[in-house]
Amino acid sequence: WRKYNGEITLVTDSAGKDYIYSEGLETVWNSITTELDDIPPDVNPQVFWAAGKIYGLKNIKTPVVSIDTDFIVWKPLELEKLKSDICVIHRETLNRDIYPDVKPYTDFDDSFSWEILPCNTAFFYVNNSLFLKEYLSYADRFMRACREEDCLKPMVFAEQRLFSMIAEKMKIHIDTFSSVENLMNGDDDRFTHLWGYKSHLRKNPGEKDEFTERLRNRLRKEFPDSFGKYTERI
Repeated sequence: WRKYNGEITLVTDSAGKDYIYSEGLETVWNSITTELDDIPPDVNPQVFWAAGKIYGLKNIKTPVVSIDTDFIVWKPLELEKLKSDICVIHRETLNRDIYPDVKPYTDFDDSFSWEILPCNTAFFYVNNSLFLKEYLSYADRFMRACREEDCLKPMVFAEQRLFSMIAEKMKIHIDTFSSVENLMNGDDDRFTHLWGYKSHLRKNPGEKDEFTERLRNRLRKEFPDSFGKYTERI
């Protein structure tokens, strides 16, 4: 990201910062903040495991890009040429096992569209401060009030479905950088996203080693000067 698209900040907590420094990785980012120390204590971390990504945007000014740590951008994106205030990596399908139309979701706000497709927010760009404020406000309110114990549906509702619902409510168009098909088939070499493939790799050491070596080779090719510094611990 720094090579092609600008500065990048790691938003984490004190434990996360200590870990990064212990691994000698602190120079990967331009800066590191510990704002996630202030996540509200009534947000269940077992249910809302990606809450940090939402709260990490609280004090960020637009335009802003959010990148998950299992997501890599390999090439320049020329964000200034985007025609929309919002662009996500791709849209999600309305799988009812993941995005149900039941309580506590349907009684959360009766002005939302339940047919609008969710957004995958592993990587997104926002240049609309009013939208970002609304998104963070709704997500915060939902997570703090939710008493569900399911470890998937509440999180993706707060993180990905609310994102598209609020944009639709505010009449803001959402563009996409790519598609699920292009990413899964390897047809878009600008991005690497591990998704749930991480779980598969943990259970299959041989494939994990093969995948890691592919990343090593690409990093070695594109970043020869710093390759050894950051990969000796992999």
